[in-house]
Amino acid sequence: LFGYSDGEIKNLTLENAEIEGRRYTGGIVGYLDINGNISDCSVSGSVTGTCSVISAFTGGVAGYCAGEINDCINEATVSACAGVGNSYSAAGGIVGFCAGRISGCNNNSTVKAFADTDYTYTVAGGIIGILDSKYKINDCVNKGSVFSDVNQFHFYEKSESGVYTY
Repeated sequence: LFGYSDGEIKNLTLENAEIEGRRYTGGIVGYLDINGNISDCSVSGSVTGTCSVISAFTGGVAGYCAGEINDCINEATVSACAGVGNSYSAAGGIVGFCAGRISGCNNNSTVKAFADTDYTYTVAGGIIGILDSKYKINDCVNKGSVFSDVNQFHFYEKSESGVYTY
């Protein structure tokens, strides 16, 4: 819907969306900057990062997040493709690449990362494809299937409230 945001996006619902992009592709926003905030949003349909760039970050809500995402739901199929040698793709049910804060989000759909050529690297996660080591996600739940040509990340821990925390 939006290519870039450093503002607030709230209470937005996208139904049966068909979103296709290249480097940063998300159901709500491709690139959420450090001051950006997305809350209480949902996406259904499909979000696809095509095989035409060196590296692709694709997420049901945001392709790349440096800001904050709270209480969002993804029900869109998410797929990311690495299409050039020495490249990678990252697909996440909520965010492809996260250098921000994620809490209270749910993914209920399939997440796929795949390579279209040799010498590529793919990662996929039910909530986040790649998480920067300085950040944490809290109280998020993945109920969808996760597929990757090379790596699949399913790390989680059950919190005191009984919710799976990633």
